[in-house]
Amino acid sequence: MALFANCAIAVAKAVAAIISGSSAMLAEALHSFADTGNQGLLLLGMKRAERPADEDHPFGHGKERFFWTFVVAGSLFTLGGGFSIYHGAMGLIHGHEVPDPLIALIVLGVAAIFESTALRTAWKQFQEKRGDRSVPHALREAKDPEILTVMGEDSAALSGIAVAVVGIVLSSLTGQAAFDAVASILIGLILVAVAFLLAREMLGLLLGEAATPEVRRRIADTVAGFESVDRVVELRTMHVGPQELLIAIDVLFRDGMDTDAIEGAIDEVESAIRDAVPEARAIFIEPETPRPAAPSRT
Repeated sequence: MALFANCAIAVAKAVAAIISGSSAMLAEALHSFADTGNQGLLLLGMKRAERPADEDHPFGHGKERFFWTFVVAGSLFTLGGGFSIYHGAMGLIHGHEVPDPLIALIVLGVAAIFESTALRTAWKQFQEKRGDRSVPHALREAKDPEILTVMGEDSAALSGIAVAVVGIVLSSLTGQAAFDAVASILIGLILVAVAFLLAREMLGLLLGEAATPEVRRRIADTVAGFESVDRVVELRTMHVGPQELLIAIDVLFRDGMDTDAIEGAIDEVESAIRDAVPEARAIFIEPETPRPAAPSRT
């Protein structure tokens, strides 16, 4: 939906920018072309992430989605934000003619409808995954790069459209093209902010971000619920994909259990973890033995 919307919008904005001569409209056209390419990169990442695990990548290729989203953030920063700020600055320095508002405003109105439709689609998918968490909480813990990117880009697009409309209208009313140039700069700053937030989130996932505290508590409670388990010594988790977790647990089992009993308990614990956390891809359970008590000093 986002790819279709941005492709149609980019062409319309580019034509309107040429006809109207608006810097803000050109910034919006660059933004939409960048978004179109970005959605193509997201689709590429999703396709490559579907490849099965192999000898060189034993935990699969799920992190491809994080990588290509990080590339998208760089594209949004440079092609979208950087060019918009540069073009607006050049308009302020060298000046340009007051843009023709009619065509530009019509295209921006149509673009707002398309962008709202794409944002609504992403928002519905986000709502399905956030459960009973608050929106800020769910956004902080979201691991799906495609939904985050589309929501971020389309929110920035709607904000940019509003800024562009204000800039074009003020330029038309006052006869000062500087308002249009300033609008272009503001649109660029919005894109830079979204790109920074998206890149920061993807960097954490690329570096091996852990599961959310809620998921970690669920794993620990599941393991500790077994009578054969004395306590969980250490729990480590890492996202190897948006819905794929690597889990490593050091577990202290009860005294008196032989090797066969511990092996059976490990199988039961692993099965229970998979039921409690469906996104668990690989689970490693390391049995710990009680440390001998230190000799008392007399």
